[in-house]
Amino acid sequence: MNLSTYKKSILLISISSCFFLILFFTLYIYTIWQEKKDFQITTSDFQKEIESLLKSNWQSYENQVNDMSFWDDFVKYTHEKDKKWFDFYVGTAIDVYKLDLVSVYDLKGNLIDANTSNNYNPDIIPKDFFSLLYQKKYLTFFIKNGNRVYKVYGATIHPSNDPKKIQKPAGYFFMALCLDDVYFKKMQHISSAQNCSITFGKVQSDSKNVSFSKELTDWKGNFIGNFYFNKKYHKDFTTSKIILQIIIVAFIINLLVFFYFSRKWFYTPLQLITNILESGNNSKIRELQKISGEFGHIGDLFEDNNNQKSRLINAKLDAEKSDKLKSAFLANLSHEIRTPINAINGFSELLLNTKTNTEEKKEYLNVINKSGQNLINIIDDLIEMSKIESNLIAPNYTAIDLEASVKEVFESIKVTIDPDKKIELQLIPSEQKPLHDIITDETKLKQIITNLVTNAIKFTEKGTVTLGYNVNEALQTIQFYVNDTGIGINEENLDKIFERFRRIESDLSIKVGGLGLGLSISKAYIELLEGTITLESKIGEGSRFYFTIPLLYELNVPKKTRKAKEIKALNDAKHTILIAEDDNINFLLFQKIIADFNYTIIRAKDGLEAVTICKNNPEINLILMDIKMPILSGFEAILQIRPIYPKIPIIAQTAYSSEEDKIKIEKAGFTDYISKPLNRTKLNTMINNYLNMNSSTNE
Repeated sequence: MNLSTYKKSILLISISSCFFLILFFTLYIYTIWQEKKDFQITTSDFQKEIESLLKSNWQSYENQVNDMSFWDDFVKYTHEKDKKWFDFYVGTAIDVYKLDLVSVYDLKGNLIDANTSNNYNPDIIPKDFFSLLYQKKYLTFFIKNGNRVYKVYGATIHPSNDPKKIQKPAGYFFMALCLDDVYFKKMQHISSAQNCSITFGKVQSDSKNVSFSKELTDWKGNFIGNFYFNKKYHKDFTTSKIILQIIIVAFIINLLVFFYFSRKWFYTPLQLITNILESGNNSKIRELQKISGEFGHIGDLFEDNNNQKSRLINAKLDAEKSDKLKSAFLANLSHEIRTPINAINGFSELLLNTKTNTEEKKEYLNVINKSGQNLINIIDDLIEMSKIESNLIAPNYTAIDLEASVKEVFESIKVTIDPDKKIELQLIPSEQKPLHDIITDETKLKQIITNLVTNAIKFTEKGTVTLGYNVNEALQTIQFYVNDTGIGINEENLDKIFERFRRIESDLSIKVGGLGLGLSISKAYIELLEGTITLESKIGEGSRFYFTIPLLYELNVPKKTRKAKEIKALNDAKHTILIAEDDNINFLLFQKIIADFNYTIIRAKDGLEAVTICKNNPEINLILMDIKMPILSGFEAILQIRPIYPKIPIIAQTAYSSEEDKIKIEKAGFTDYISKPLNRTKLNTMINNYLNMNSSTNE
């Protein structure tokens, strides 16, 4: 069936209207059913309320009669008939329990004494009832006396040592409650009932009242009357029915109006949309935009679509530009990695295949060592940038002595400056130093300063490079600055200098090499510490980098002290070292590094073997544990070794060197760690220190 969109919409509305009518009549019938159901539920809840109220009210009197009927003094009273005792101990129950009659009879059914309220008849108990009470011991019933109805509670009187009432009773005790207007008002007050009465005929019910009636019988089971409660049923579904009737009338009128205006409001805009889709006519788009409502919005969307096409074209150009930038970075990365590798391979081949004297060997080995260090720096920068890109870097805030940290960085950089460079590295004293230790990430702060200063040294052939900082107590900030008299940066590249994968190409940048990631990493670290970085530079005059971090004092953390490690002489022959290393070349390197010391060396090729060796060799004094091993990793192996040897030094050897990795190693229970590639001096120092410390502890 080939229908236009307009006709399809009319057909859809017609079908929807039929469903609505079905739903309407279903709802109308349901409303009638719900009215009946709600009345039944309300009646049931009201009946349960009254039944529970009567049971609770009458139960208290039953308990009181039973309690008082087991009383030695009460038994004594039935014989002595002490009027004063009765008035004081029994007669007062009238006021205490809000009763209308309290009476005592002897076994012959003669009234001994009674107390009543409102001058009611005290002797209302039928004579032929006593024989039944004598058998049952306790009974409750209703009795009509004149125009009054009483709720009577009767029990035989026994001593306290006869709880089962086996012995012959001493008399009969009765309590009675008159169901009069006073009682009715009390029940109305504590319940939701609006009316309460006793009726002696048939109870009439209607749909406007919710009612409850309880049949009252005497001790013989004869009908006396009905205890009747009722209240108004407030819910009226008439309004709901009228509303539903109004809805159906309004729906029919609305349907007629819809058919009238649908052609005017839908047909014309749909025709415009069809023309726009077919031709893309801008005049039709503007005509559609003039229509108010959704069709006007659709016109705006057509216009936005045209604009988006333009933006997509621009985005494509930007993406192509970014790809070219990354391609240039990868080409530079390939060059930077191949350069040290070429030096390592070349000079290694010279050492293997040519005759060299001692000086030449030393020169070649220095080149190989320096090239290896350059390669490590490149890899570290790539790993760090990868973590920054993946948001895996988090600050590790501690309290530090800022002045000591800056001086430490300054001294460590100063010794690395090429003696051939005519550069003076200066540390400018701060005009205002921090009043206390500050809270920051010391490792990242040092890395920022190191990157900026080494970058300044790299691009400065001669002159000065200065480092300094100032504390601004008013703004609660610390501003660091690094000045140089190097080549400078032109203005158009100032915004690009911190971009990732971007390096400003020049003769000097090609000469000094590098990936150009140092400034990007520094900027990321500064932002991580909630700071900012700015740059001022002129070609031929030099550059000035500023960066600020928040000033946050830590008054309760003592300043860090740095103590030099001391190496004491050891009797090497006494010590056994377990080296857990799966790689043969790395194990050979460990052997050669510590060959000068007379240690007993045991090797484990995986983590499981390391655990087994530790269990079987209690003489082991120190463990060098590789983190990444087969079967069990270093982290898994230490979990099994530590319970056996809680105090043995276990040094982790790892290729990971980030701050996060250091924290993970420390939490795992390692005593210390050393990162690969291994430094001979550092490794020997560390081994000697911990063996010496362990020996002192054992002594």
